[in-house]
Amino acid sequence: MSMKQALIIAVVCVVCFGASFMIAWITRPAPSTSHEPNVPAATEANDPFINAISGASLNSEDPTLSKTLTEKQLKLLVQNLRARIEEYDTKLQDLSAREHQLQVSRVAFQSDVNELNRLRVELASASSQVKAQKQELADYQTKITTDELANLKRTATIYDKMDSTSASKILISLCKSKQIDDAVKIINYMSERSAAKVIGEIGTAEPQIAADIVQAIKRLKEVK
Repeated sequence: MSMKQALIIAVVCVVCFGASFMIAWITRPAPSTSHEPNVPAATEANDPFINAISGASLNSEDPTLSKTLTEKQLKLLVQNLRARIEEYDTKLQDLSAREHQLQVSRVAFQSDVNELNRLRVELASASSQVKAQKQELADYQTKITTDELANLKRTATIYDKMDSTSASKILISLCKSKQIDDAVKIINYMSERSAAKVIGEIGTAEPQIAADIVQAIKRLKEVK
Protein backbone atom coordinates (compact mmCIF):
# COMPACT_ATOMS: atom_id res chain seq x y z
CA MET A 1 0.00 0.00 0.00
CA SER A 2 1.44 3.45 -0.94
CA MET A 3 1.72 6.40 1.44
CA LYS A 4 -0.89 8.26 -0.56
CA GLN A 5 -3.43 5.48 -0.13
CA ALA A 6 -2.62 5.26 3.61
CA LEU A 7 -3.24 8.98 4.05
CA ILE A 8 -6.55 8.80 2.19
CA ILE A 9 -7.70 5.94 4.44
CA ALA A 10 -6.59 7.90 7.54
CA VAL A 11 -8.59 10.97 6.44
CA VAL A 12 -11.69 8.85 5.85
CA CYS A 13 -11.32 7.24 9.29
CA VAL A 14 -10.95 10.63 11.00
CA VAL A 15 -14.01 12.05 9.22
CA CYS A 16 -16.08 8.96 10.09
CA PHE A 17 -14.93 9.13 13.69
CA GLY A 18 -15.80 12.81 13.91
CA ALA A 19 -19.22 12.31 12.36
CA SER A 20 -19.99 9.40 14.69
CA PHE A 21 -18.87 11.39 17.67
CA MET A 22 -21.06 14.35 16.71
CA ILE A 23 -24.10 12.15 16.14
CA ALA A 24 -23.55 10.34 19.43
CA TRP A 25 -23.07 13.61 21.25
CA ILE A 26 -26.21 15.19 19.83
CA THR A 27 -28.44 12.15 20.43
CA ARG A 28 -27.11 11.30 23.92
CA PRO A 29 -29.67 11.37 26.76
CA ALA A 30 -29.80 14.37 29.05
CA PRO A 31 -27.39 14.02 31.96
CA SER A 32 -29.01 13.02 35.23
CA THR A 33 -28.48 15.06 38.32
CA SER A 34 -25.60 13.61 40.23
CA HIS A 35 -25.30 13.65 43.98
CA GLU A 36 -21.56 14.01 43.43
CA PRO A 37 -21.24 16.96 41.05
CA ASN A 38 -17.47 17.08 41.35
CA VAL A 39 -16.99 13.58 39.77
CA PRO A 40 -17.18 13.75 35.90
CA ALA A 41 -18.48 10.84 33.82
CA ALA A 42 -15.83 8.37 32.71
CA THR A 43 -16.49 8.94 28.99
CA GLU A 44 -16.27 12.70 29.27
CA ALA A 45 -13.12 12.58 31.37
CA ASN A 46 -11.28 10.59 28.71
CA ASP A 47 -12.32 12.71 25.69
CA PRO A 48 -9.53 15.06 24.56
CA PHE A 49 -11.91 17.65 23.16
CA ILE A 50 -14.15 17.85 26.24
CA ASN A 51 -11.11 18.20 28.46
CA ALA A 52 -10.39 21.48 26.65
CA ILE A 53 -13.36 22.97 28.56
CA SER A 54 -13.30 23.44 32.31
CA GLY A 55 -14.44 20.33 34.17
CA ALA A 56 -16.46 22.37 36.58
CA SER A 57 -18.37 24.07 33.78
CA LEU A 58 -19.24 20.75 32.14
CA ASN A 59 -20.94 19.57 35.35
CA SER A 60 -23.12 22.64 35.63
CA GLU A 61 -26.76 21.82 36.33
CA ASP A 62 -27.91 24.85 34.30
CA PRO A 63 -29.49 23.45 31.06
CA THR A 64 -28.78 26.67 29.14
CA LEU A 65 -25.13 26.66 30.15
CA SER A 66 -24.89 22.93 29.38
CA LYS A 67 -26.29 23.53 25.91
CA THR A 68 -23.85 26.39 25.34
CA LEU A 69 -20.93 24.25 26.42
CA THR A 70 -22.09 21.44 24.18
CA GLU A 71 -22.20 23.77 21.16
CA LYS A 72 -18.73 25.03 22.02
CA GLN A 73 -17.45 21.49 22.26
CA LEU A 74 -18.99 20.56 18.91
CA LYS A 75 -17.53 23.71 17.33
CA LEU A 76 -14.12 22.84 18.77
CA LEU A 77 -14.43 19.29 17.43
CA VAL A 78 -15.39 20.52 13.96
CA GLN A 79 -12.47 22.96 13.93
CA ASN A 80 -10.12 20.21 15.00
CA LEU A 81 -11.42 17.87 12.29
CA ARG A 82 -11.08 20.59 9.68
CA ALA A 83 -7.51 21.25 10.77
CA ARG A 84 -6.67 17.55 10.51
CA ILE A 85 -8.33 17.28 7.10
CA GLU A 86 -6.37 20.30 5.87
CA GLU A 87 -3.19 18.75 7.23
CA TYR A 88 -3.88 15.49 5.42
CA ASP A 89 -4.77 17.39 2.24
CA THR A 90 -1.43 19.18 2.42
CA LYS A 91 0.37 15.87 2.89
CA LEU A 92 -1.54 14.39 -0.05
CA GLN A 93 -0.56 17.35 -2.23
CA ASP A 94 3.08 16.94 -1.20
CA LEU A 95 2.92 13.24 -1.98
CA SER A 96 1.31 13.94 -5.36
CA ALA A 97 4.05 16.46 -6.16
CA ARG A 98 6.73 13.96 -5.14
CA GLU A 99 5.12 11.21 -7.21
CA HIS A 100 4.95 13.55 -10.20
CA GLN A 101 8.62 14.48 -9.78
CA LEU A 102 9.55 10.80 -9.49
CA GLN A 103 7.59 10.04 -12.63
CA VAL A 104 9.35 12.85 -14.49
CA SER A 105 12.72 11.57 -13.24
CA ARG A 106 11.79 8.02 -14.23
CA VAL A 107 10.86 9.14 -17.76
CA ALA A 108 14.09 11.15 -18.09
CA PHE A 109 16.14 8.21 -16.82
CA GLN A 110 14.46 5.83 -19.28
CA SER A 111 15.12 8.32 -22.08
CA ASP A 112 18.81 8.43 -21.12
CA VAL A 113 18.94 4.62 -21.05
CA ASN A 114 17.36 4.45 -24.51
CA GLU A 115 19.81 7.03 -25.86
CA LEU A 116 22.73 5.11 -24.32
CA ASN A 117 21.53 1.87 -25.93
CA ARG A 118 21.18 3.65 -29.28
CA LEU A 119 24.71 5.04 -29.04
CA ARG A 120 26.00 1.60 -28.06
CA VAL A 121 24.42 0.10 -31.16
CA GLU A 122 25.86 2.88 -33.34
CA LEU A 123 29.30 2.38 -31.80
CA ALA A 124 29.15 -1.37 -32.41
CA SER A 125 28.07 -0.75 -36.01
CA ALA A 126 30.85 1.81 -36.55
CA SER A 127 33.39 -0.58 -35.05
CA SER A 128 32.27 -3.34 -37.39
CA GLN A 129 32.53 -0.99 -40.36
CA VAL A 130 36.06 0.05 -39.36
CA LYS A 131 37.12 -3.59 -39.06
CA ALA A 132 35.57 -4.38 -42.43
CA GLN A 133 37.35 -1.42 -44.04
CA LYS A 134 40.66 -2.45 -42.52
CA GLN A 135 40.20 -5.96 -43.85
CA GLU A 136 39.22 -4.59 -47.25
CA LEU A 137 42.29 -2.38 -47.30
CA ALA A 138 44.48 -5.31 -46.29
CA ASP A 139 42.99 -7.42 -49.08
CA TYR A 140 43.38 -4.52 -51.53
CA GLN A 141 47.06 -3.99 -50.78
CA THR A 142 49.77 -5.76 -52.75
CA LYS A 143 52.05 -7.31 -50.14
CA ILE A 144 55.76 -7.91 -50.57
CA THR A 145 57.17 -10.55 -48.25
CA THR A 146 60.71 -10.58 -46.95
CA ASP A 147 61.47 -13.79 -48.86
CA GLU A 148 60.69 -12.29 -52.26
CA LEU A 149 62.19 -8.88 -51.56
CA ALA A 150 65.74 -9.86 -52.55
CA ASN A 151 64.57 -11.47 -55.80
CA LEU A 152 62.47 -8.43 -56.68
CA LYS A 153 65.38 -6.05 -56.18
CA ARG A 154 67.61 -8.24 -58.33
CA THR A 155 64.98 -8.46 -61.07
CA ALA A 156 64.41 -4.69 -60.92
CA THR A 157 68.17 -4.15 -61.37
CA ILE A 158 68.00 -6.22 -64.58
CA TYR A 159 65.13 -4.13 -65.94
CA ASP A 160 67.04 -0.97 -65.06
CA LYS A 161 69.78 -2.04 -67.47
CA MET A 162 67.30 -2.70 -70.30
CA ASP A 163 66.10 0.04 -72.62
CA SER A 164 62.68 1.41 -71.66
CA THR A 165 60.94 0.16 -74.83
CA SER A 166 61.98 -3.45 -74.35
CA ALA A 167 61.23 -3.35 -70.61
CA SER A 168 57.79 -1.83 -71.21
CA LYS A 169 56.84 -4.55 -73.72
CA ILE A 170 57.73 -7.31 -71.26
CA LEU A 171 55.83 -5.61 -68.44
CA ILE A 172 52.78 -5.07 -70.66
CA SER A 173 52.84 -8.77 -71.48
CA LEU A 174 52.91 -9.60 -67.75
CA CYS A 175 49.93 -7.32 -67.09
CA LYS A 176 47.90 -8.85 -69.89
CA SER A 177 48.61 -12.32 -68.54
CA LYS A 178 47.08 -11.25 -65.19
CA GLN A 179 50.45 -10.82 -63.49
CA ILE A 180 50.09 -7.10 -62.94
CA ASP A 181 51.16 -7.48 -59.28
CA ASP A 182 54.54 -8.87 -60.40
CA ALA A 183 54.97 -6.06 -62.92
CA VAL A 184 54.12 -3.45 -60.29
CA LYS A 185 56.60 -4.94 -57.80
CA ILE A 186 59.40 -4.87 -60.35
CA ILE A 187 58.71 -1.26 -61.37
CA ASN A 188 58.53 -0.25 -57.71
CA TYR A 189 62.13 -1.40 -57.08
CA MET A 190 63.55 0.06 -60.29
CA SER A 191 65.35 3.37 -60.09
CA GLU A 192 62.98 6.33 -60.29
CA ARG A 193 64.40 7.45 -63.65
CA SER A 194 64.12 4.02 -65.27
CA ALA A 195 60.65 3.45 -63.79
CA ALA A 196 59.45 6.80 -65.15
CA LYS A 197 60.68 5.95 -68.67
CA VAL A 198 59.12 2.48 -68.58
CA ILE A 199 55.76 3.77 -67.37
CA GLY A 200 55.89 6.43 -70.06
CA GLU A 201 56.43 3.80 -72.74
CA ILE A 202 53.64 1.66 -71.32
CA GLY A 203 51.34 4.70 -71.28
CA THR A 204 52.03 5.34 -74.94
CA ALA A 205 51.19 1.79 -75.92
CA GLU A 206 48.56 0.88 -73.29
CA PRO A 207 47.26 3.92 -71.34
CA GLN A 208 44.87 1.91 -69.18
CA ILE A 209 47.56 -0.52 -68.12
CA ALA A 210 49.84 2.38 -67.21
CA ALA A 211 47.06 3.91 -65.08
CA ASP A 212 46.47 0.58 -63.33
CA ILE A 213 50.18 0.22 -62.58
CA VAL A 214 50.36 3.70 -61.04
CA GLN A 215 47.37 2.96 -58.80
CA ALA A 216 48.76 -0.43 -57.82
CA ILE A 217 52.10 1.08 -56.80
CA LYS A 218 50.23 3.08 -54.16
CA ARG A 219 48.91 -0.14 -52.65
CA LEU A 220 52.28 -1.83 -52.22
CA LYS A 221 53.19 -2.81 -48.68
CA GLU A 222 56.23 -4.61 -47.41
CA VAL A 223 55.37 -7.33 -44.88
CA LYS A 224 58.15 -7.94 -42.38
